[in-house]
Amino acid sequence: MKLSKKTLFFFVLFFIICILILHFYKRRSNCVNPFEVKNFIQGNKIIQICNNILFVGSIKVVSDKEFPDLFRYSLNKDSKPYEVVQYIRNYKERETELISFVSTIDSITWNKSAIGIFRKEKDGKYKLIFKREFKDNQGRWVDINFGIDYVDKDPYFFLRSKGSGFSIKGDIGMLGCYGACRMPWQDFYDWDDNKGTYVIVNNEKPEIFKKLMNSYDNLDKSTCQNKIGESLTISELYPIRKDKLKFCSDTSEVPYTTNTQAKKFLKAKKAIQMIINGKNLSSSDISKINLGD
Repeated sequence: MKLSKKTLFFFVLFFIICILILHFYKRRSNCVNPFEVKNFIQGNKIIQICNNILFVGSIKVVSDKEFPDLFRYSLNKDSKPYEVVQYIRNYKERETELISFVSTIDSITWNKSAIGIFRKEKDGKYKLIFKREFKDNQGRWVDINFGIDYVDKDPYFFLRSKGSGFSIKGDIGMLGCYGACRMPWQDFYDWDDNKGTYVIVNNEKPEIFKKLMNSYDNLDKSTCQNKIGESLTISELYPIRKDKLKFCSDTSEVPYTTNTQAKKFLKAKKAIQMIINGKNLSSSDISKINLGD
């Protein structure tokens, strides 16, 4: 029996609808909820992760192909990925809808995190406007603070007060000693309308970095003095012990400061002084600092 064009059209349309429904069901059947979702926009749609893609309702925000660190953590390309704990914030800032996505590995101990902020554009799509990968977080215990004076704290990007900036506070690692031997650091960001993203503004906070320098001066003076019987600083020891695995002394016991730790410390200290002098550097720039050797 020959089908009419109208019947054939409805048959094809029915077939396409069935395929779309099957595709939607298959996608949604493999969906999970993030570990924590805070939706500060009333009436918004369900936020889920389906096949390693973040969706707000039916709109895609980001996939693992575009930003792998938000979905898994790997020590290297050949290692088996670790599972991550994922936190989502959906909020408005200056009448603009934003999504923040933070993934954390082993949050109880060393709190290594990756962070992305996405802005909803006029066409309904989401654009990445801020990004920090796992490799950018060199230490642990990161706090994120918001507001004009950066005092309102929320660890996962909810702006609780009017302001265009935020800071990320943590450390860049530790020295080999017992007690408070971590190397603190803080990065400050403000919104740049011309660039359409958050930009580093550490050079606008000289007083904060002067206080940070005091912490580094104290670490410089105290780290090695109890191990070698004399009060030589890391700065003084570096020219003569920079190639020694046990930086402070050949007889140092565990935990001891390594030459790698000492080098990072001195690079960070130099970076702090450069920031105080007006240079705009972030924690990501520390590794690029030249110690002159």
